[in-house]
Amino acid sequence: MAFPTPSGGSVRSNDFAPSIFFAVLYGCLLPLIFYRLLHRRSRTLAVFGCVSFAIERIVLFSLRARAARTDSNGPLKYMEITIGVGFLSICSTYRDLVKCFLINATYGTDTYYQAPAYEGAKKVAKTSTQFEDILSSQPILAVVSSKQHVADTPRARFISRRFGDVCSLLVLAAIITGILGATDFPAAIDNASKADNMMMLRYVSAGLGLGAIILIGFSMIWGYRRLPRASTPAFKLLVSIWLPLCSVAIYRVAVLHNTTSQLSSYGRGSLNTPADKTVFYIFQILAEWFAVLALFGANTREVVGCGLWGDWRGHDETDEEKAKRIKKEEERAQRKAEKQALKESADLRSVAESGP
Repeated sequence: MAFPTPSGGSVRSNDFAPSIFFAVLYGCLLPLIFYRLLHRRSRTLAVFGCVSFAIERIVLFSLRARAARTDSNGPLKYMEITIGVGFLSICSTYRDLVKCFLINATYGTDTYYQAPAYEGAKKVAKTSTQFEDILSSQPILAVVSSKQHVADTPRARFISRRFGDVCSLLVLAAIITGILGATDFPAAIDNASKADNMMMLRYVSAGLGLGAIILIGFSMIWGYRRLPRASTPAFKLLVSIWLPLCSVAIYRVAVLHNTTSQLSSYGRGSLNTPADKTVFYIFQILAEWFAVLALFGANTREVVGCGLWGDWRGHDETDEEKAKRIKKEEERAQRKAEKQALKESADLRSVAESGP
């Protein structure tokens, strides 16, 4: 009985060398990833999904290398899930970054304090002088330092946020259907009904994933062409992430029609031949690695302007919310001033008591 071919084919002896190679490649990324997370000016939770993805890939390729040496198929369900939908975690991060890229370009002089880029710079700076240095060193914050009044475009910002919500649902649906399809895999080997259900869910997941990546990419291009203040460095970085993701998504759709009658088969559709394995490792695995490298190779927080949390606002700040925020800031500043005054008073008293 024919059943859907495992993603990347079954684990064979010829998987050992590339599995070791990619485990080492992802291992080499870990120092860079942890540096980005520990360094104050590059730390952002917007890319946290890719941190777990990189660590998980080391686990995956370690398991594949072991299975290749022991002539076993390894944990089939786990490998089907992680190879099939793992790249969607990068897609989710990419969606958040594109959203910040678009949102930052819509704020004007009077509202830019709400932008993720501005909030991120303000939280990093410890002094007003350091804040001014950050403003002058980051092109994406030019609106703040500009002497000209820049108009706000709230409608473009609203559209960008709602479009981002739609893309989030597409990615989530792709992940759910991909996981549901992969969980049927062991049973699908001997069950025609399970095999048909698995094939359908894989196609739905791959189609939704490809559609989401294309839509997010087109919104990125639209924003760069139509929003005058869209950042060129941010656009280039996002393109370097988008292209590898397109490679993975297109490859997934292109190979899903394959079926095989045995996991150990080298026949047509098995994806076990050297040529099939080469295509898999280049157009999916290597492409994923390049996407992660692009994310952490640059200071994504500063280049894209995503701050620590990304665009966490679901809407623009209302007058009531602004009044509450200003009141809290004034109270915080007052407490800080009182604390400083008490400290200075204690220092003066200490000097007086220790005097002659």
